[in-house]
Amino acid sequence: MANRAVPFVRLAIASLLMSTLAKGALAQADTIVFRSGEPTAIWGGLAAPLSTDARLAWDWAPALLTVANAIGFQTSFKDTISASSPGSVIETVSARGQLSSLQWQGQVDKVTATLDIGGPVAPPTLKVIQSAGGLNWVSPNDDLTNSGGQLALSNLRVDLPTQTVYADVLGDNGVGYLADVRAFSLQDAGTITTSGNAICFMDGPPASRCTPMTLNGSAGTLVPTPDFKNLVTRSLGLLPAGIIAMDTASRWGTLTVTTVPEPTAFIQWSLGLLGMAALSARRKRHSHTARALA
Repeated sequence: MANRAVPFVRLAIASLLMSTLAKGALAQADTIVFRSGEPTAIWGGLAAPLSTDARLAWDWAPALLTVANAIGFQTSFKDTISASSPGSVIETVSARGQLSSLQWQGQVDKVTATLDIGGPVAPPTLKVIQSAGGLNWVSPNDDLTNSGGQLALSNLRVDLPTQTVYADVLGDNGVGYLADVRAFSLQDAGTITTSGNAICFMDGPPASRCTPMTLNGSAGTLVPTPDFKNLVTRSLGLLPAGIIAMDTASRWGTLTVTTVPEPTAFIQWSLGLLGMAALSARRKRHSHTARALA
């Protein structure tokens, strides 16, 4: 009887080991990188591409606009704040010549998330959101607020678990190039949601296999770190009046993630709807004509 039990025990141990190894393999595949516009091969299928219309948007706070107004008032902000591709800057100047709003947008080109591939279908848990493009800020040397300089930010990375925003910095006045600078902490964090299929399996229909994933929500309020404010002060060559203005800006705005179709995509989508409506109307006319002839 004991001898008969040995093969069963061995089989049970082997099954347990196989299950443990399989769980370990799945655990290694839980961290997934989603990329803009292209699917990523993973275990058992594909990670859906990110929508190319996903944007990381930074709306400047009034206090930071006050700093920009103090630094750039002599040049009417011409070329003082700009974006490097694929980023963009949308700004509004009031009738009095004051910068009243500014938003920087960068394309979301990579998202790191975790997903339980072996469990039930569930949205991915977002970990890091990375954008392409950058923002350039030039101080024009007005002998009052600054002695001249330039600051360039690029590759903003939002680390959601630690509520931290990192960026690569290129600055004048001896700052040079610094990678992965801890630039901001996030306060009043919101929720960022995803839509679309995160995972699409190889044997699925093309329509469900690679539908782009979208992102929408608020990352929170940007609070600059002391070290980053010092880098900005040095890069822009701020003088005492400029430093005082900079010190009053404790919050630098809000950071959101949105997926808004580009104008060309919206036009194509609208034309598609118009084409479908025209086709439907044409079919109805043919149907009425056929009935009349009958």
